[in-house]
Amino acid sequence: MLGVWGFMTSVANKTSTKRRLLLASDRSDQSSELASILRSVGQVDTIARPFDAQGILQRIRAAFPDSDGYDETDRGKVLNRGVEAAHAVMVKIFEKLPAGVPLKFSDIVEAENKILKAIKHSSLREWLTTVGCHHAGSYRHCLFVTGFAVAYAQHLGMRDDDQRRLARAALLHDVGKAFIPVDILDKPGPLTLEEMEEMRQHPRRGYDALAAQGGFPPEMLDVVLHHHEFLDGTGYPNGLNGKQISDIVRLTTIVDIYAALVEKRAYRLQFTHARALGMMEEMGDKLDQHLLHAFRPVAFGYY
Repeated sequence: MLGVWGFMTSVANKTSTKRRLLLASDRSDQSSELASILRSVGQVDTIARPFDAQGILQRIRAAFPDSDGYDETDRGKVLNRGVEAAHAVMVKIFEKLPAGVPLKFSDIVEAENKILKAIKHSSLREWLTTVGCHHAGSYRHCLFVTGFAVAYAQHLGMRDDDQRRLARAALLHDVGKAFIPVDILDKPGPLTLEEMEEMRQHPRRGYDALAAQGGFPPEMLDVVLHHHEFLDGTGYPNGLNGKQISDIVRLTTIVDIYAALVEKRAYRLQFTHARALGMMEEMGDKLDQHLLHAFRPVAFGYY
């Protein structure tokens, strides 16, 4: 038997569906014998003693190149470009849209790739630290939700197209707050009942604005309108329940609530990650608890 032998993957090279085997062995004779058999099908590379960490890393990178051409030295630049792209969308939502400047679907698409790359090649923690310095609460919340959504999608191993769909939805989910008075959005304390009722209009106002403008996919409009719906029918604006609520809405609702709980607000400190997740678990049938359980590694920082 081989003392150590390696691993096989089908996802390391995103541009290929072929599987490759890297064989690492502490027995050069047996390694050579097995490698000669496997090499006949062209799917093996052999790494034998003495092992060298840098050499192994170079062999792995050569076997499974990163298709987006990322260089580790670009880490900070990639993060900054992602944050800048997301911030540009926030400006279009909260400043230009209320002034009558249309928000285009292409604006969202233009930003999504930079955001996905930023979180993939840095970390959710770095993304949250960077966007958490933003002075505007509505901007900060949307960027928090986007970061958690992208990290969640990547943690679940979603296809690239599905990651983009969730990123778009998260970035745009609170677009309706652009039509809520700033003194309500930025109030340094709990809202009155009248103010709360006004705030609850933001899903409908966001949906109406984008639907009237046209060009946005139905699933994005679905998230904008329904991200405050609960599975037990107690949410708003339509009181949907169970199967009436799509998966992308369920996912966005989870990251939206979680982000709100772990953000610092003018009238309260942020909750710890454990407490925030515990509060959401206590919500029971209001949320998809299976999806919430799958979110735990992201919530506790395993990203």
